[in-house]
This record gives sequence, C-alpha cells and structure tokens, in this order.
Amino acid sequence: MVVVPGEGGEVRERGSSRATLMLIALNVAVYAYTSYENAFIVSSYGSIRSLGFTPAALLTEPSSFVRVFTAMFTHADLFHILFNMYFLWLFGGRVESVLGSLRFLALYFLSGIAAVVFHVAIVPIGGYDSLVIPAVGASGAISGVLGAYLLMFPHTRLFLCMIFPLPFCFTLSAELFLVLWFAQQVVYGYMRLGGVAYFAHIGGFVAGLVLVWLLARGLVERYRYGYPLDPLLRWLELMGIIARRPQGLGIVAKAVLGALLAAITVGLAYSLYQ
Repeated sequence: MVVVPGEGGEVRERGSSRATLMLIALNVAVYAYTSYENAFIVSSYGSIRSLGFTPAALLTEPSSFVRVFTAMFTHADLFHILFNMYFLWLFGGRVESVLGSLRFLALYFLSGIAAVVFHVAIVPIGGYDSLVIPAVGASGAISGVLGAYLLMFPHTRLFLCMIFPLPFCFTLSAELFLVLWFAQQVVYGYMRLGGVAYFAHIGGFVAGLVLVWLLARGLVERYRYGYPLDPLLRWLELMGIIARRPQGLGIVAKAVLGALLAAITVGLAYSLYQ
C-alpha cells in the first residue's frame, strides 16, 4: 500500500521539518550499523539483543531502561525501517511544521516511552512472551505522531494505491484512514497476532492524542478552523461578517474512537488486576 498526503482544506504550513529529517537520518544510521554484517537486509541478532528493550531484563538489570531509547532507533529488517521511516516522513513533517521542532521531539519521545509502558502493562492480554522478546522499532513513537495528525489534520485527503489483489487507487480522509488503522491495531492486539507489538502502537497513538493537547492545544484549535487566526479574520468574525466552522473529528469518528478507547481501557484494567 502506498499513501500520499493531499490537500483537505487546511492551510499549508511553512514551518521547519528538520527534527523529522534528523530522526530519519539517525534511524537509518543505526540500521546501517546493525545490519551491515548481513548486507543491510536484516539486523544482527546481537544488535537486537543489545539495543532492543526486553522488559524482563529490568528485574536483573535496572540500567537496561536506557534501551527504551536505543530500541526506538533499532529495526529488525529492511522492510521494517522502510515502512517506519516512510510514515514518519509522511506525517511527521507536517505535524512538526505546526508544533515546532522542540514540541515535536517531546511528543515523539514521550509517545515512544508511553508505547513501551503500555506494551508492558497489558502483557496479560498481549501475551507473556513479550516480556522476554526484545522490542525494537520506532513504531510506538511514530504512532504518537499519527495520533497528533488525526486531531490536527482530520480532513486532509490521502491518496492510497493498493496492489493486491488488483492494482487500484482511491482517496479518503486522514480521519477515516487513521481511525481504521487504530481499529486494526486494537483488533490485532486482542487477537494476539504474533511478530508485531500492536499494543505498543496503541499506547503511542493514545499518547499522541493526549500530548498534542497538552503541548499545543492552542495550535490544534487554530488549525481546526482551516486557516490561521490572524487579526483581520478574528475582527471579521467578531463583527459577524464571517462565521467559521470547526473542522474537527466527525461524530462517527468520535464514536468509533471512543469505543476503541473504552475497549483498551477495559483491557488495561483487566491486565492491571491480574
């Protein structure tokens, strides 16, 4: 599947995307280091063990908590890093251009930490084997960026191309795409489909939803109206000459998102009770 962002009524931002590009460069550099022995196809087993985060290791080696951060820059194979970096470039640059580099980095790393915490907290549902399997990848942090993008640019049109079973292309809103993506993570997580830390994605995504409000609520409100709140437009609105319509999440999207968050809350409560 190929996803390309389009325009959906929001303003075009002109801010910097330096932090996004820096994160991509660091991830690629680390992957080159961990995979050069295997012709850059897969990372070595030793690097996954030494840089990945293994929850059970905290019991015998508390200092291994630093691997929460090294794991964010470590990827298992070529497809793993290609897809992660593609989504980081696709959604991260636009979020950063509005939040600014410092707030974007705060959202990114805090979402990554939240992803790990949730991944561990919901082990009874996700499976106890995740306690001893090294978790690697920037997916949790990137999921936080997706959560922020959902609240900031829900009506941006995305252009998708599928190649299976037959090649075809179509467009849909970021709101629909990201809510469906989040629903997929929840369903797959509860189904315990192996090989992917779906609950880490969930934790990062929820953290992104929360953090974008904590870090930049005013900016989110600003971009919900489709154009900046410059003094002239504010004056015209106060005079009753123009009326702006908020462009936030739709009722259906809110309902589905609320149901998914409720399902996650129940699962987390069950896990903590065990």
